[in-house]
Amino acid sequence: MDRLALVCEDVARNASRARKIRIVADFLRTLNDADFVLAVQFLSAGPVAAGGPNQTLFATEEKPKLSVGYGVLRDALQTATG
Repeated sequence: MDRLALVCEDVARNASRARKIRIVADFLRTLNDADFVLAVQFLSAGPVAAGGPNQTLFATEEKPKLSVGYGVLRDALQTATG
């Protein structure tokens, strides 16, 4: 998770969409299947509660900005997985 935090910081520092895609894709390629699922879930929905994959640790009224939009995540997933 430390690497994921660094990836998020790197994405937040970059304005270029192409660079964000490259950063996330490069990170995702290094993960095993279980970590891949957790990273994608975190990047798309935030921290996940232990109770299940569709529960978030954010309150329902919170709308956190993680600096990774769905388009960037989708393109990074396509790049990472072929």
